[in-house]
Amino acid sequence: MTCMLHISVLNAQRKSLKEIVACGVSCAPIDSNVIVCGKRRRDCEGDSVDGCITLYDRQWKMIRDISIPKNNSPDDTSVYVDVDRDGMILAAHFDMSNIYVINPADGKILNTITMQDKVVRGEIQALTSGDIVVKTGNDQFTVISRSGEEMAVIHFDEWCGSRCRVDKLTDTLYIAYWDTEHTIYAVDQVSCDGIIQARRIVEYENSDRNSYLYTSRCLVIPTGNLVACDGDKLFVYKKRLIV
Repeated sequence: MTCMLHISVLNAQRKSLKEIVACGVSCAPIDSNVIVCGKRRRDCEGDSVDGCITLYDRQWKMIRDISIPKNNSPDDTSVYVDVDRDGMILAAHFDMSNIYVINPADGKILNTITMQDKVVRGEIQALTSGDIVVKTGNDQFTVISRSGEEMAVIHFDEWCGSRCRVDKLTDTLYIAYWDTEHTIYAVDQVSCDGIIQARRIVEYENSDRNSYLYTSRCLVIPTGNLVACDGDKLFVYKKRLIV
């Protein structure tokens, strides 16, 4: 299996980068000791998807894999994960409509949430309200309830190759995208009900080393600071209170 997607961990003090998860597409902490990662596999055969959800300890030693039903997903599949407010794993296949709620203690599926007329096209993220933000298009994100009901559709034509990250403290969404008009990365701040609160709160150029144009990533760390990546460097932005 050949895969060009990897997850690396950065030691901020040593300024060193180490690849720790091959073919990883998303990771989330379950608690202070365990991390869950969703991965891509190109050889998923049979009735279940094995090896696409893995638990690791804080030293990135594998604890175990968790399997989910394959349903009609192809042999080449990616699984996106997050952790909800109750510590349960949320997991979903790319291009499928089901989101599985999994108990990390035993790997059992507790519930299956089904979206209506939409499929997962990227990251899924839990809100503190219990709702879930799902990337459902190139420039579209959908907020659904735990029953699969559509609560809000968040869309903006300028969000080319957009990625969304949630501030778990406030449920604020940060949409990172490639601004085709200005040929620069930008981040918009959006409420979970779809109201754009601020445009281009952060802007940064694309690195020459980044071969994946239009795939800007950002994340919000527990302090509330925003971290963005241009494919070569990490940028850390601190929130400012303006009165």
